[in-house]
Amino acid sequence: MAASGVQEARSEHTEQVHSDRGRTASVRLPFVTAQFRAPTVDVGSVVRVVRSSLPTPRRALYYGGLASLAALSVIDWPVAAAIGIGTEIARREAAD
Repeated sequence: MAASGVQEARSEHTEQVHSDRGRTASVRLPFVTAQFRAPTVDVGSVVRVVRSSLPTPRRALYYGGLASLAALSVIDWPVAAAIGIGTEIARREAAD
């Protein structure tokens, strides 16, 4: 009798529900039930955030050239990293 109670207490029940609000999953444990919902994502806002985070084509070309010089061992990678970081810090300070 006590053994079956322990097995019931250790068992968990998981169910997934597909509703019009999105996907949810519920985990039922003896003393708590947790429900997880997939977040709704607005694709337009994600695209705006990604575009604002990307460097301009000119800066991408500069950093790409710097990385190419380091990859071809024209300059050492610590020097390339220092130049890139220093350039970015100077650009941000000039913008403020």
